[in-house]
Amino acid sequence: MWRRLVWLLLLPVALFARDLGLVLQAPARFARPIQGVLPVALVPSGDPFELRTKAAAELVLQGRARRLLISGAGHGGDSAEILAQTAYGLGLGPDQVWLETTATNTYDNVLRSLALLDARGVPVPHLLIVTSDHHAARAGLVAEKLRPQLVVSVHPAGGEASLSMVLREALALSAYRLSRRINLW
Repeated sequence: MWRRLVWLLLLPVALFARDLGLVLQAPARFARPIQGVLPVALVPSGDPFELRTKAAAELVLQGRARRLLISGAGHGGDSAEILAQTAYGLGLGPDQVWLETTATNTYDNVLRSLALLDARGVPVPHLLIVTSDHHAARAGLVAEKLRPQLVVSVHPAGGEASLSMVLREALALSAYRLSRRINLW
């Protein structure tokens, strides 16, 4: 009986530790060279300091991506419409910025952005997600779950993550794993 109790206590700790490792290793796992010009650079919501938007806009201005696709509903850094204003201020035109304005979490950011690209007839063999290092695992693993054949890379948006942000992201990753929004193993 006590062995079962030990397992019930240790298993969640072990899974959390695994997910914490994934969060810390994700920038290296999803770092892939950009070859040619990619159709879009995806900016998921959760960009209160506009670092993701600025980094993605730079990729478009450098000719490494054709368009910037900003995803998110809400206020401030969660609003695609507000973040688009930053992109326009950096020199992108309205034809270079597409908006997905209904997503409220990482899973929906990727799901609804892929649906938008499908609806517009844009083939996406390689999805470039521009996000923070601590968010790279969840965003990348969601994209891999939704489209297993897709090549997924994450471009770092810069900024420092506090310990609490990294731990929160590991918890979110564990929750996504349990809800099957990412593959279990």
